[in-house]
Amino acid sequence: MLTRRRPHLSCFPSMHEAQEFRLNNILGQGFSVPPGDPEVTENRAVIVQQMRDWLALSRAQFDLCLNATNADQIPYMGTATVARDIDHLTTVLDGKEGLM
Repeated sequence: MLTRRRPHLSCFPSMHEAQEFRLNNILGQGFSVPPGDPEVTENRAVIVQQMRDWLALSRAQFDLCLNATNADQIPYMGTATVARDIDHLTTVLDGKEGLM
């Protein structure tokens, strides 16, 4: 019998804490582009500050994930790994010449 094991990572102790982390900030609300020309100095400053906030919060979340219990699973969660898995499954199911 095949046992399915999938990577699992919880960066926060609970779902509630994860929601609280994103509440009322750029991660939870997304970017807000000011009306008018984005090249106007004031509008551009708002967008740049939002980007800085996003980067800082993303970095904080990344640090939390690096210190999580199952952080050793992180290397198996990237785009390249998923693409290799899909390629392998396709080869297994369709054969080596299935996509040619």
